[in-house]
Amino acid sequence: MLSPFSGIVEHRCKRFNRFEEVGYVELQLRRIFGVTAVSRRSRLWISEKTPVPRFRQLLVRSRMLNDCIHRDKSYILALELADAGAGRAWPTGEPGDARGELDRYADLAGAADGPDEWNESVKLGLADLERTVAEQVGLAVSQFSETARWTLADTARRLDERRSETEERLRDVESQAAELSTREAELAEREVAVTVESSRLDFERRRLVDDERRFRDEAGRVEELSLISSGDSKVRATGQQR
Repeated sequence: MLSPFSGIVEHRCKRFNRFEEVGYVELQLRRIFGVTAVSRRSRLWISEKTPVPRFRQLLVRSRMLNDCIHRDKSYILALELADAGAGRAWPTGEPGDARGELDRYADLAGAADGPDEWNESVKLGLADLERTVAEQVGLAVSQFSETARWTLADTARRLDERRSETEERLRDVESQAAELSTREAELAEREVAVTVESSRLDFERRRLVDDERRFRDEAGRVEELSLISSGDSKVRATGQQR
């Protein structure tokens, strides 16, 4: 409730839908503050929610509240009532009268001494919607959780299978490596034995060559001696004949 001297003189909290018309919001404020006299004039003011409010008038009652505000900001609504005296002046002294009739919103706002049926129906509808959304979200979360658990279990199973296959292949590779290492050792031993045997055979070959050379030398000398001995015999035989 707005006053010309101290600003807001009575404060109550209520949230309004920003898609409601200014006249409907004004009528709800009149009901909140108990303004029942139809002849009592009123008008609506609005200000951004700041430490020092700066109010401006909302005089077109058919205008939507959303057209008068910014979406990402908070606002304070104030109701100003004209004086009840003969002059019926505005306490703030600012000129301007609201345009449009409040009677057109009476059916939506409900009777002055009764409950706000429209708001109650909206609240009930929102409650039902919230329950429906909550149930659907819960069902979706449950299904997602079940699918996620199944997927994780299947993934874990496949990872176990891959790990088992990898470990088995690793064991095979290690066995083959050990076998190759054993064969390599055997081949190394055989190579050493072949080298030793080759050296021995080479030594024997050289001895054989030497023996063969000595044999040929001896055979040559024997042949020479044989020839010499044969020549001497012929000479002696010839001499005896003479």
